[in-house]
Amino acid sequence: MAFAKSSLTLFSLALTASLAGTPGPAIGAPAAAHPPLDPTSKQSVQSAYRDWLVPALDRAVGWTGSVKGCVAGAPSAAAQAATFEAVNYHRAMAGLSPVAENPDTSRLAQQAALIMAAKGDLSHNPPASWPCYTRDGAVGAANSNLYFGQTAAAAVEGYVMDVGVGSLGHRRWVLHPGQTTMGSGSTAMSNALWVTDAAGSRGGRVPWPSAGFFPAELLPPGMEWSLMDYASGAPALDSFRTWRYERVGQPAVSVAKATKNGKAVAASSSDLGEDGVKWTLPSYTQPKRGAVDVYRIEFAATPPPAGFVDDGAAVRRCVEALTAGGTCHLPDDFANPAGAGHDFVRDSYITTQLPDGSETVANEYSLETAQKYLAEWEAYAAWIAPPEPLEVKVFVASSPIKAVKAVKAPKVSGKVKVGAVRRVTRGTWNPTDAKVAYQWLRDGKKIRGATKASYRLRKADGGRIVALRVTVKAPGRTPWTKIVGKAAIKR
Repeated sequence: MAFAKSSLTLFSLALTASLAGTPGPAIGAPAAAHPPLDPTSKQSVQSAYRDWLVPALDRAVGWTGSVKGCVAGAPSAAAQAATFEAVNYHRAMAGLSPVAENPDTSRLAQQAALIMAAKGDLSHNPPASWPCYTRDGAVGAANSNLYFGQTAAAAVEGYVMDVGVGSLGHRRWVLHPGQTTMGSGSTAMSNALWVTDAAGSRGGRVPWPSAGFFPAELLPPGMEWSLMDYASGAPALDSFRTWRYERVGQPAVSVAKATKNGKAVAASSSDLGEDGVKWTLPSYTQPKRGAVDVYRIEFAATPPPAGFVDDGAAVRRCVEALTAGGTCHLPDDFANPAGAGHDFVRDSYITTQLPDGSETVANEYSLETAQKYLAEWEAYAAWIAPPEPLEVKVFVASSPIKAVKAVKAPKVSGKVKVGAVRRVTRGTWNPTDAKVAYQWLRDGKKIRGATKASYRLRKADGGRIVALRVTVKAPGRTPWTKIVGKAAIKR
C-alpha cells in the first residue's frame, strides 16, 4: 500500500457544527465483529492489521455510477462495508468505540463524491457551476472529509495519515471520541466521508500514533504525530474573569522530550490551538522487519503568562475553613495583580446595598459559592495538567506470522470396516495452548455431527473414503490444518 499521497489533492475539513436541516443520526448496519484489539499485545495488533485492515484496503470499489449522465450510483456493498471496517480499525487502534453507517448521510456523501469526481477537484462549498452539482451533494461536501485519488477504505487510511495537511482536520474527525455514526460515498476516484454527526460533542485527548504496539505501515516517515484535545477548549472559569489563566488559542500541553529506544531524539512540534499539539521526529525511519522501535514522548503544560495568580489554592482554603464551621474573608492571595482590573462577578462575595445605591463588600464567602469556584478551578487544573508520557512500539506488521507447529503430529488408528471405531491422538503443539478441532470426512465432504476425536464407522461409510481433517489454532498464529487417516472402508 502506498504511503505518499503528495501527488493527490486532499483538503482539510474545519467544520464546527452540522448545517441546519441536515439529517440526524440514523443507525444503519452495525459495526462488524472482530476479536478485541489489545494494544499491549504485538500479536493482537499484528493480527488486527492483517485480518481487519488489509482485507478492507484490498476491496475493489465496484462503483455502479457514472460521471457521464451524472449518475451517483453507489460502491458495492462489500466496498461500503470495507470503508467502515477501515474507520473502525483506526478507531479501535485509538481505543475508541466503533461507528455505524448512517444511510441518510451516506446518500448525501455519495452525491458529494460524484461532484468531486466530475470536476476532478475538491471543495467543501462547490459552486452550482460545477458539473453534476446538486443541492444534496453540496450539503454532503460541507459536512464531509473529501478525497480525490483514493476511495473507499484507502481514503480512510489517507484521512488518518493526513500527510501534508497542516490542520490534521481529517484525522481529527475520524478519531473524534463523540462519533457514533458516519456516512460514506465513493466513486472510482473520489470519496466523501460525512463526519459532522459528532459536532459539538466533547471528549478527552486522543494520540496518533496510539499507545502500545503500532504498525509501521501506518506511520510513514514525515507523517505528523498528534495529541488531539477534544475538550472544546478550556473549562469555564466564569467566577474568575480577568484573574483566571486565559488560554484562548493555546494548547494545554506541549512536547517536552522524545526518545527512541531510550536515547533522546529531536522533536519538531507546533500547536493546533486549543485542538491539541502535533510534532514530527525528523530522524524517524521505519524499523527493520522483526525489530521493534520504542518511542517515548513526554509532555509539559504550556507555561502560564507573567503575573498569573493561582486563585484555586486560596479558594480551596476557604472551602476547608467554611466546612469546619469557620468563616472565610477575601484572602490576600486574591490581591489584585498589577495591571489587572478588579473584575470578579458580583456573587463572588456577600455585598450590602447602601441607601445611596452603592455597595459595600463584606469580603466574606458562603460555602456554596466557595465550592462552586473550587469545582471550576479543579476542572480547569485537570485540563491544563500534562498527560502521562506516550509510548509507541513501532514494528512492521506485515512480517510473516508464525504458524502453529506440530511437535508430534496426530495419528489415526483403528480398523477400517463398518462398525469399527477410528481414533486420533491429540498430538503435541507449539504453542502448547493451541486449540484442536476435528471434522471427519466421507469422500471429502463433512460428516454431520462427526467432530470428536473418535468416530464409529457407519453403514453409509462402506465402500467410501473416510478421513479426518485436523485444524489447530492459536492466537496470532497461522492455523495448522491437515487431512490425516485417509482410508477406504470395507462393508
